[in-house]
Amino acid sequence: FLFTSCVQERGNLNCYTLSVDLKNSSLQYSDVFSGAEVIPLETTDSSLIVYPFEVIEHKGYFYLYDLHLIKAFIFDEKGKFVRQIGNKGQGPREYTWLSSISIDKNRDVIHLIEPVNNYLTYTLDGNFIEQKKYPDDNDYQCFYPFDNYMAAWSIPSSNDSDCIYIFNPETMEVLNKYYRGPALAVSQGFHYYKDNLYYHENMGNNVYQVTKDSLKLVYQWDFGKENFVASDLDLTFKDENKEHEY
Repeated sequence: FLFTSCVQERGNLNCYTLSVDLKNSSLQYSDVFSGAEVIPLETTDSSLIVYPFEVIEHKGYFYLYDLHLIKAFIFDEKGKFVRQIGNKGQGPREYTWLSSISIDKNRDVIHLIEPVNNYLTYTLDGNFIEQKKYPDDNDYQCFYPFDNYMAAWSIPSSNDSDCIYIFNPETMEVLNKYYRGPALAVSQGFHYYKDNLYYHENMGNNVYQVTKDSLKLVYQWDFGKENFVASDLDLTFKDENKEHEY
């Protein structure tokens, strides 16, 4: 399906509604992209890739997280392998599992996100800086640095759990928290565009602007008969016993 029409108008919730007519259509490559370049990643015994889950480009390097191997790698702009970031294990400066990676472009550091224990910070060339524990037992799936703060998404434990948390990255103090949504996590829910941080609703059509002090609904998609929400797919908690439905 391709978007064949998109009309922006004010909706009933005081935000813009983007109405989209989904139908089969043809689209030329040049309508979307001005060009493309294939960059083969160097294959060595130390850089075998199985399931590349996230790739971040920053200052001429590619930072890649492999979900199957639970490892993060650095490649240069030509695809040459530079090094692995961090080590899997249970000792100091090690992690047992990673949910995602992020780059703080203001501080030029890399974060490896361990869901329930801590996150680890490295220099852009992969040298360890520090390891910080979370102030609670939430299951954090992703962190996104913005301004001088850190936004995090946590898998909710009940219908009453908050999902979005705002941290002070230096002290790990929780400055604010909001949004109660479906239990299914979206690792790439945060997006930074024109000096603003946005969060797209998980299994829904709403998009919010995130600040330290507020969560504001700014627009929503309307796909007509193709609209759905997580509760339609039984991806929320049961009201009776708070168990997951999959």
